[in-house]
Amino acid sequence: MLESFSGEADVVINCAPIGMHGHSEGQSLIKAESLESVKLVYDLIYTPEETALLGDAKQAGCQTLGGLAMLVGQAAEQFRLWTGVEAPIDVMWRAVSPQARTSPPSQSPTAD
Repeated sequence: MLESFSGEADVVINCAPIGMHGHSEGQSLIKAESLESVKLVYDLIYTPEETALLGDAKQAGCQTLGGLAMLVGQAAEQFRLWTGVEAPIDVMWRAVSPQARTSPPSQSPTAD
């Protein structure tokens, strides 16, 4: 837990494994009440799709962005680099998404 975080930031990006399935799912580095003045919380973790941090951020009124779009985007670029062929992004989304999306979600953050 980042005890010293006072919420004085526009954007918070979690690049640590805290909150990831199989590691520390359900945990967050930041207290929910510290997020109230933050505009955007981006959690690079993609499993679970909504981490405790993202849930707390939504409750605090922040826009949120999860890591699944980055995972698929990186995989698509790697596929293109290795094969020379554009990646089947729709297939990739169906493979990783619990809702079996046929296309990626909006790249803009949510304001739920």
